Amino acid sequence: MPLEALRIARIVTRVDLDGNGTLDLVATSGHVLVRLGVGDGIFQDAVSYGPPSSGALQLADVTGDGKLDVVTSVEMLGLSILPGNGDGTFQPALEYANPSASIAIAVR
Repeated sequence: MPLEALRIARIVTRVDLDGNGTLDLVATSGHVLVRLGVGDGIFQDAVSYGPPSSGALQLADVTGDGKLDVVTSVEMLGLSILPGNGDGTFQPALEYANPSASIAIAVR
């Protein structure tokens, strides 16, 4: 997926997901898109993770394993957590229904 796909992303954040000292990109654009940086301003092809993600985006270790996880809100449905593997990839999403229509997320 070309970098142009990130232009329509609702939220883009930079973080080192794989621990190599290079910033990676994480975006929401219908789904979570991850582009790992190779260190010279170039990024690998985007990898898409589901379920659909249309709201807020946060990265934090919410599973307590020392690896960054992606937390997103799915408007009108609830929250989704993609547990991180520590190498820039993620496990299948854990979904939490929230009938109060989550739009924003705060992670401590």
